[in-house]
Amino acid sequence: MPKYEQLSNLLKKRIAHGDYALKSLPAERQLALEVGVSYMTARRALQQLLEEGLLVRGPNGRPEIRRGGIAAEHPLQIAFLAPSFPSHAIDRWRLDLDRATAGLGGKVRHVPYVHWDDPVILGALEGFDGAFLLPSTETMPPPLIERLSQSKRPLVVLDNDMSHAGIPSIRMLPPVLVQRLLDHLEAMGHRSIACLNVQPHDAIIEQWIEQWKIWMAAHHFSGPLIDEPVESYSDPFSRAYQTMGRLLAQRQFEAQALLCITPPAAIGAMRALHEAGLRGGEDVALCTINGGTLAALQIPSLTALEAPDTMPYLLTCLQWMGRGGGPWQGPLLLQSFEAAVVVRESTSAPAGKAFSGSLLDQFVAPTNKEKFNAHCLTS
Repeated sequence: MPKYEQLSNLLKKRIAHGDYALKSLPAERQLALEVGVSYMTARRALQQLLEEGLLVRGPNGRPEIRRGGIAAEHPLQIAFLAPSFPSHAIDRWRLDLDRATAGLGGKVRHVPYVHWDDPVILGALEGFDGAFLLPSTETMPPPLIERLSQSKRPLVVLDNDMSHAGIPSIRMLPPVLVQRLLDHLEAMGHRSIACLNVQPHDAIIEQWIEQWKIWMAAHHFSGPLIDEPVESYSDPFSRAYQTMGRLLAQRQFEAQALLCITPPAAIGAMRALHEAGLRGGEDVALCTINGGTLAALQIPSLTALEAPDTMPYLLTCLQWMGRGGGPWQGPLLLQSFEAAVVVRESTSAPAGKAFSGSLLDQFVAPTNKEKFNAHCLTS
């Protein structure tokens, strides 16, 4: 195969994976130096892509990536903007986006950002055919909200509601649905239900906690709020483990059941209970929100409020992006109330009629605790 065709195929692969969506396509001489070919070889490779329509001449005469679309010959290129830390939620959205976009012949590029002023955010909006943004827990600056709302490229926000800024948003678990988990615990006979949160506060976390408060007050039940959020981009697993371990060691945890706002909170809490000689699901019932595979594979497996299939919502947004954006049709907030409580091993009936006393009686301060390595876990 001639060298120019080899280079042409290399460029096609890079373009398909969005390699030139965050930075411009190199000029002929720069490309030749980068891959170790002659200037004429690089020029011929670019000319071939121009003839095939994968590239077009920009206003300055230089080759540029031709923007795609669902109905176009060239694939739709989508950015998935997400915070740059390991997260089960990030992984789930990425996999769902990969599946939805691949079904339309397109590609998704995961673009991590570190903070709201990270230039990669606006760069992704300019370089891709469309973008999905999963916000971090840090408060988004008003100037950025304005920039996002005025984006010329289609943008959709995930797991948050930014419809007030005119940005289409997908929220699969409206906060009020948290009460379904609490209804399940009540049906199991639990009356003392604590709430554990270790995530930094954002609008969603606060609304989930508020729903627990509303439900507890309406039912005249008791239970403490254990709210010890980590700093943004810090480890929630270790915080949950340390927090529950401290409360158990000080004999300050007496609830029958524990609503964990996120899976990392539940996993850290279960480890602390285990080291205290207590059994999750038997001595203390635990449940969480949006657990997915992570919840199903724990021992005991975690009862969780699970989001419905995201595919119809993602396809609606991708089809809009494939048309080049433009006016959004229908409500800006896409949300489902079809979420279900998946009952697993971590919830059961209260252990005895004098549960609080029996819990304290069963607790024995562990000696030679096993080392807890949270770094090998992902949320």
